[in-house]
Amino acid sequence: MIKKYNDVLEKLKIEAYNGEFYWRARDIQFLLENCNWKKLDKTIRGIEKACKNQNLDTSKDIIRTKTTINDGESRILVEDYYLSNLIAQQLFYEFNKDFSDNKKENTKFINAHSKTKFYVTKEKKSPITYAFTVLLALFIVFVLSVATVFYVPLKPLRDLRDLYIATAMTTYTHKWLATTFFDEETINEVMSTNVPEDFEDNSETFNFYVAEDTIEVIDIKENNYVGKLLKISNPSKVKLAVSKYYGTRGEFLKDLVEENNAVAGINGSGFIDEGGHGKAAYPVGILIKDGKIVYDPGYSKYDIVGFDKYDNLIVGTYTKKEIQELGIRDAVEPFYKLIVNKNERIKSGNGGYGLHPRTAIGQTATGTVLMLVIDGRQLHSIGATMKDCQDILLEHGAVNAAALDGGSSSIMYYNKDIQTKSSNGTKNGRYLPSAFIVYE
Repeated sequence: MIKKYNDVLEKLKIEAYNGEFYWRARDIQFLLENCNWKKLDKTIRGIEKACKNQNLDTSKDIIRTKTTINDGESRILVEDYYLSNLIAQQLFYEFNKDFSDNKKENTKFINAHSKTKFYVTKEKKSPITYAFTVLLALFIVFVLSVATVFYVPLKPLRDLRDLYIATAMTTYTHKWLATTFFDEETINEVMSTNVPEDFEDNSETFNFYVAEDTIEVIDIKENNYVGKLLKISNPSKVKLAVSKYYGTRGEFLKDLVEENNAVAGINGSGFIDEGGHGKAAYPVGILIKDGKIVYDPGYSKYDIVGFDKYDNLIVGTYTKKEIQELGIRDAVEPFYKLIVNKNERIKSGNGGYGLHPRTAIGQTATGTVLMLVIDGRQLHSIGATMKDCQDILLEHGAVNAAALDGGSSSIMYYNKDIQTKSSNGTKNGRYLPSAFIVYE
């Protein structure tokens, strides 16, 4: 647990102008157990007060700042802190009591809020000297790790480098994690060579007979990710729900499912986010519900994933006329086609796009619909590659499948509750323009 926490801290750290590293308290909050902002803010102030009472200078360890966050409807400015590594580690111990026995004698910020008591090293080094030593050691380890992983020309390390670049470059605000270490030519090469060619063929329909209506939820667990897989035996029960505020904003998945008297659902299309407010008013690509085109971006050809009037999952690229001739009843634009007519798209490599939260939908030859959601960007689950999603769906018999919008949109609802953990740290995730939902 401690190692995973430190690994995540390594990814969240921010370098200041003076060469020292800090962490935002708002980022750390989502890594702590049973911690809301009020509780975290009170603890940090308690540590600061206890240090002041013992004449310890925290001016370089606790720095007040403000952060812009998305509250679901708009971006707002909220209180935040820049915290040193010592404070970040102490907060971990404060909110993870199972590890209280691991507090060592040379930890300076310990039980500050609850006991206003501190321990110092036997040499009684100043907090600034100790902090500098720790940060210098971390920096040296970091530089050596980067040099080894990123620049040694061995294939396993080169694959890890490419995965790192792809992960950073497919985020909204953390592209600097790649651009800091690599030149534009290297980044372009990685991003252009790791994504396999798209399918030339479109999916074929299958003749299947549905014997019963069942919904089964399966836990998915691997070394670097966890998630859920829903198996719906009757594809006619899977429909598309569109936000009732379409054109103004989206809705949370929970609301989309419950308002339609459904029992399960996953996020659907991506969305256009003008101004970065996360309102999800309009989808990316075409949106079809009940055989009618709700949103038409005006393309000559459309990538789609969705169901025709015979309940076949269709994955392919079509003109508007072909879509109408096929009788597509519910569909969105996929983020990434994975499987078409039993053929997997990714035959080598990880498929590009790095490690992230994922959502995908597929169908077996017997008609069973597979809905997959993988948690990501969190301590318990870093995220999955496109290849991971493809392999999971193939293992469960998918003959056609595609990835939907991922990242902080990835979420699953079933049995009157959210089944996965959104990467934005909230229970209900973010606003969505549409969702694939399941009726009883």
